[in-house]
This record gives sequence, C-alpha cells and structure tokens, in this order.
Amino acid sequence: MIKPQSSQHIIAVDDQPYMLNIIKRILENAAFTVTTIESGEQVLQHIHRHGIPHLLLVDLHMPMMSGLELSKAIREFSDVPIIMVTGISDKSVIIDSLNKYADDYITKPFAGQELLVRIRRVLRRMQDFNYTSNDSIHIDDNFLINFAKQEAIIAEKSVQL
Repeated sequence: MIKPQSSQHIIAVDDQPYMLNIIKRILENAAFTVTTIESGEQVLQHIHRHGIPHLLLVDLHMPMMSGLELSKAIREFSDVPIIMVTGISDKSVIIDSLNKYADDYITKPFAGQELLVRIRRVLRRMQDFNYTSNDSIHIDDNFLINFAKQEAIIAEKSVQL
C-alpha cells in the first residue's frame, strides 16, 4: 500500500531510541514526515540547517538539555507548536509545561490514536503554515527572512533578529 506523503513535518526528540521508533512508526503510518532526534542540542542544529518544522514532540527528561530548556530556546525564535510527550505525570509539571511552552501534554505510555488526535488538533489550530519547513521566506528581491537563523537579508546585508 502506498501512503500519501504529508507536507507536515514533525520532529520528535527523545533520548530513548525505542520510543523514537514507536513515534516514527505511528506518525509515518498517518502520512506525516518525521525526523527523530535524540537530544535538544541536535534539534536546534537541525532547525538551524533545515528550517522550522510544523510541530515538535518533546520529552522532558533528556541529558544535557531538558525538554523545558529546549522549548525555551525554541520559543526565542519560533511559535512552532510543541507537544510534551513524557513519562512525568506530576500535575504541577504538567501545568508548568502548559503555562510556559507546551501546546499540549501527553504522558507515556500513550495510545497511538490519542497521540495522533492531539497532533491533528494542535495542527488544525495552527492552520496552514507552509513556510515553516522552508529555510527562509523571500519577501521580494531585496528582502529575505530566515527564522531558524534569526536573520533578515536586506539589500544583501545580514541583520540579526
């Protein structure tokens, strides 16, 4: 069976490869384009090189850079929706995550259908953000904006945003 390809790109970040494999399989079967990454630092590097995805799935507990630290760094240059996918079910952590950075929160273990419903609901609220996967937006011949690199090119001169 040939699956239709979605134009919606999702990055899943978790330090557990088996969890990333589960998420990738669920999302690819639902026709999403998926990139799996094992650390927050690698997510920032990937976005810098390849552009902003349509949605991020972020685990809270990761070595070196926690999911909250990653989300804070992402929020400095993007409004990309973030869904926390984590084993932490503590109500204060859930409330703090939702108040600060997350558009939704799901605890592990989760049902694949629940994850898909939450993703689709968040993406539906965001409407059509086709620019997100592009490295930059060309406004006209003299004006370009690169959200991931946080710069604008005006008359061939770079301006940091």
